[in-house]
Amino acid sequence: YDQADRLVEAQTPEEDEAYSYDGLGNRLSSADYPLWDYNANNQLTGFDETSYSYDDHGNMTAKTVGGTTTTFTYTVDNRLQKMEKDTGEEIGSYVYDPFGRRLWKEVDGTRTYFHYNDEGLAGEYTADGSELKSYGYHPGSSWTTNPLFLRLGDEYYWYVNDHLGTPQQLVAENGSIVWEARYDAFGKAEVVVAAVENNLRFPGQYFDGESGLHYNWHRFYDPSTGRYISADPIGLAGGMNLYAYVGGDPVNAIDPEGLKTYMCTAPLHALGGEGTRSGPDVVGNLLYHQYLCVSEGKGAKVCGGQDQRGQKWYDPISGPGTPSVDSYDWDKCEEVEPEDKCIENCLLTKFGETRPRYGIPFGTDCQEWADKALEECREDCKNAKKQP
Repeated sequence: YDQADRLVEAQTPEEDEAYSYDGLGNRLSSADYPLWDYNANNQLTGFDETSYSYDDHGNMTAKTVGGTTTTFTYTVDNRLQKMEKDTGEEIGSYVYDPFGRRLWKEVDGTRTYFHYNDEGLAGEYTADGSELKSYGYHPGSSWTTNPLFLRLGDEYYWYVNDHLGTPQQLVAENGSIVWEARYDAFGKAEVVVAAVENNLRFPGQYFDGESGLHYNWHRFYDPSTGRYISADPIGLAGGMNLYAYVGGDPVNAIDPEGLKTYMCTAPLHALGGEGTRSGPDVVGNLLYHQYLCVSEGKGAKVCGGQDQRGQKWYDPISGPGTPSVDSYDWDKCEEVEPEDKCIENCLLTKFGETRPRYGIPFGTDCQEWADKALEECREDCKNAKKQP
């Protein structure tokens, strides 16, 4: 590892790996390809015989390999909707629910439906409702991570996972290995036993055979580059590099969905102060900034709130709202929701949305925004759980 804890070398029985990075975590070289190119937005533009194009929202829209181009189309909320060959032939199409979970995909005219529970992907079904696969997970697992079993019809197969919860083998009840894969450090799998199909990969990821990409709830991960193909939906709150995977340390870190939600208070930015308020740090003093945080893999916290623009004298009374710049502080934040992946993902989406007009009393202040965001996500998730 380098001084930033990024993987620079790995030795395996199959192949040695080596990587170098720039200051923002972009891969500059690998053992196989000595030169990787990027634009000013940290978007990978090419390596070897592969080149990429992007739209104004940071989504990869085209991938060209040796003269053959694949195009990518997205929904209005930047979720991958369709992939096509340059001949116009469709590779795959995808539809999502309001929380960003993929409801179905269609490949070669066959549609597969996906059902979820609080642990993640629970089952796959045909268009007529027949079950194709069902999954179970170890208790306390993160979203679609550390699977316990795969059921195909009346047969159960048991997962053997690594320390991250990534499947290494599937074992039948008689002890025979029916699926096995060998991975490079960034999750590209070589399946060496395939008597049974298994699509679960890195924590929270589902392998799509039609594209080679891994569906990872909010966006797609490309194991061949170790990057996401679209920008982080929560923007810079998730880090300066909107495409990097777990800070370049895939051997030790994971990128599943959040685990807890916190409501935090701090002194007002304009007034300053110590503790959780401007002025006396006592209950009843309303001079405080309020915001939300959710925890992600390896204990990292992502926060979001509402702030004033701070450019005009009238901005604190009524002016454009802007995302606040906040961080988690254990003595200023209180857990308000235990593990609830629906709520955390709803909040992550809200962190990336345009803020309403800020104002006291003519607008939405930071306390109102945080309270409303949490309440809306609670209500949306409550209603979603009522649906059959």
